Amino acid sequence: MVWIDVRPKEMYEEKSIPGSISMPFDTIKDNIQDVVKDKDTKIITQCKLGMTSAKAAQILVDLGYTDVSSMDGGIEAWPYETQ
Repeated sequence: MVWIDVRPKEMYEEKSIPGSISMPFDTIKDNIQDVVKDKDTKIITQCKLGMTSAKAAQILVDLGYTDVSSMDGGIEAWPYETQ
C-alpha cells in the first residue's frame, strides 16, 4: 500500500502521516509512474481536508490505477501519530 500526500511540499514538511510520500497535486499525473509502477498497487491519496485528494484519486483511476481511494477528512481527520 502506498500513501500519497498531495498537499504542497511545505505543508507536508510541517505535518505528515509516517510513511507517506509527498507528491503535490499538480505533479501527480507526471510523477506517479516513477513511484508506483504496478497499477494494481493499493494507493490512498490524502490532503488537508479530503477534496483535493479525491480529485487526485480520480486522476489515478483515469491513468489506469485499479485500487485507489481518497482519505475522507484528510490529515485533519487523522487520529494517529504524525511526523
